[in-house]
Amino acid sequence: MVNQVTEKKWTRLLEKPGFKWLAILAILGVTLFLNQSVFTSSNSIHYINPKAEIDMDNLTGHTIEQHFFANEAIRSISLTVYSEESEFEVPVTVSLYKTASGERIGQGTQVATSINQAATVEFSFPDTESFALTEYNLKISSEGAGPKLQVKTNVGNYDETMFIDGSQVKGRLIFKVEYTNNLFLSFALLTMLLLAVSLYLLFFQKYISLRPEQYFLVLALLSGLVMTFIVPSGQEPDSGDHILRAFDVSYGNYKPLLSKGNDRSIQMPDNFEIYDDTIIEPNLNLGLSRVQQMLTDQFDSDFGKNYDYRYKKQYASLVYLPQGFGLYLGRVWGLNEFNMLSLARLYNLLTYIGLSYISIKIIPVYKTFMLAVGLLPMSIYQASSISADAIINGFLFLFIAMIVQLTLQARKTSLVQLILPSFLLYIVYLAKPAYLPVALLIFIIPLSKYHRLSARIMRILIFLGITISVAGLLFAFFSGRLMLAEGNPVYPDQLTFVLHNLIPTVRIFLHTLSQNAVQYLIWLNTLGWLTYSLGFLVFAIPIFLVWIGLVDHDESMQLNLLQKILILLALGGTVTAIFIGLYIYDDVNEIGGSLMLGVQGRYFIPLFILPFLLIKSPVKITKDPFFTHRVAGFSGLALTYSALTLIRMIY
Repeated sequence: MVNQVTEKKWTRLLEKPGFKWLAILAILGVTLFLNQSVFTSSNSIHYINPKAEIDMDNLTGHTIEQHFFANEAIRSISLTVYSEESEFEVPVTVSLYKTASGERIGQGTQVATSINQAATVEFSFPDTESFALTEYNLKISSEGAGPKLQVKTNVGNYDETMFIDGSQVKGRLIFKVEYTNNLFLSFALLTMLLLAVSLYLLFFQKYISLRPEQYFLVLALLSGLVMTFIVPSGQEPDSGDHILRAFDVSYGNYKPLLSKGNDRSIQMPDNFEIYDDTIIEPNLNLGLSRVQQMLTDQFDSDFGKNYDYRYKKQYASLVYLPQGFGLYLGRVWGLNEFNMLSLARLYNLLTYIGLSYISIKIIPVYKTFMLAVGLLPMSIYQASSISADAIINGFLFLFIAMIVQLTLQARKTSLVQLILPSFLLYIVYLAKPAYLPVALLIFIIPLSKYHRLSARIMRILIFLGITISVAGLLFAFFSGRLMLAEGNPVYPDQLTFVLHNLIPTVRIFLHTLSQNAVQYLIWLNTLGWLTYSLGFLVFAIPIFLVWIGLVDHDESMQLNLLQKILILLALGGTVTAIFIGLYIYDDVNEIGGSLMLGVQGRYFIPLFILPFLLIKSPVKITKDPFFTHRVAGFSGLALTYSALTLIRMIY
């Protein structure tokens, strides 16, 4: 009885709004404390080689100069001085110069005080505002009376140069350079705001009455802004290709808008080569210098040169209009590189949010599931970049939502209602033909749902489609264009191998799935050109999605056997097309290789909902009335964790 009373007291305490607010503030405080190095001054270089020989050089009565390179603003320089005396107080003077111009950046004197034969002195240099790669000259000396001081140096040949009293020596002074991280204050503000909103959704469900698409709008906008400004441009998959095409569209080269192009010529700014579009390796603290360099440079505003570009014929210009418009405005307003590219990414993000918002709103089932898929870290990461994949994912979300809506709606359907979803899929097909099998979903709409004339036309189209497909396959086999297993040892290209070895290709496909299935799940939760891993989310996100798919039913699909077969064919055909398409056209695959390389988890994001459409009734795992609220809150926490991970790895 006492235990029951105590339990009720704790339950009432936990339900009090004041306690919940206290919990939110505590979590925010702990997060800031644990990540203080991320948001303040974690970016530093300690010039010491522990594997090299260490020497001691006299400092008292001498001047030691050390040249070093930096491409970031320097906050402070620190070093340790030593003496044979156990206690000492000796002044040490440090000066910092720009080697090329001889300009003195700053100078200071500090009394080195110690009681154990060593003391660390630190000098601040807040005026180093050059973000380009600059060579600096650090001078240290000590002329004070008292015990003699020494400093440690590494012996050996280094790119940096060391002098003692003007004479060059082989070695390098052991010291530490700390860089300024002023941008991290804004990073902290954005990330903590996302965390606070996510926690509020988890703790105060009773006070919120948002619909799933509204939850998506809030969290996608917040997390998208976080990643837009935190992740340096150029880290998204195929970043160079996408940004080049977006620049081409920004110059007005958007024709043909709704079909493949006829040439491969693109335009970019004359000084585009100054934009080093390379992937930043994690844990090297290179992000700050990358962003700061972009803040000081501008792209040329005039028309650029023409370059050959491999994707001009493939992608329709429509999927680059948002990014291109942002780049155009950036040139008109005279923005620097960072702000110009951020504006382009922001327009891409808003387009993705708009498409996904409509998709979640109109789909009659799995609204919460669509919310979670749209808020995947990889989904938001792509949406807040210049990648056309964000628009393609949005188009596919909307296509699937419209088809499901037409399948379940009570009123009759006309062929006119298929024009928009067909158009969306056509644009996707131009960029990524592997998604074409998704078109089979159109046929899950029962013919009984169509008006009489529309139903007749659909029957004719289905008959013609089946007849043409069967006739085409028979002709291909009889003419020798398709073979089950030819078995030649050498083939001119990968496409010929696949067409002449259908059964071996199926075996290679199944072998790839058995070998790399786990890797594809890992890549689903890996950002930055498959470099920035998200740790435990590798396992948490797939489990999270499966759980939502099993219990999230706003309305039962009630599909018949034929409809389920069509969904399976659409899913299986698209997955197979992705694998085989990359096997044929990706340069990493050897002809006839035993594995299909180049596949990434991000390709399957638009397809996640398809397996769950086959479930007839929900699994009664939970009856939580605030299920959608909790899913939104957890998605926000996952995105916050992703942002903190990216900051830690990039900066």
